[in-house]
Amino acid sequence: MATVQQNSPGTITKDAMYSLLEVKSRLGISDSGLREARRKGLPVHRLGKRGFVSGAELIAFVTEGAKGGEGAAK
Repeated sequence: MATVQQNSPGTITKDAMYSLLEVKSRLGISDSGLREARRKGLPVHRLGKRGFVSGAELIAFVTEGAKGGEGAAK
């Protein structure tokens, strides 16, 4: 059985924080895809000018879908 490293591309762990660049890279989405996710309710935490997303919130957003029931992973 293969083991997934915690820092592998595409891997999201619930106890980590990800920069917006990391979120785009790990989910394989573009700038416009990230903007759409934010509009649909993906919470972004700011530290100065940089934005971060918690792994737990990102997992919940992807699995439960955006507010209004759209954008859920199928």
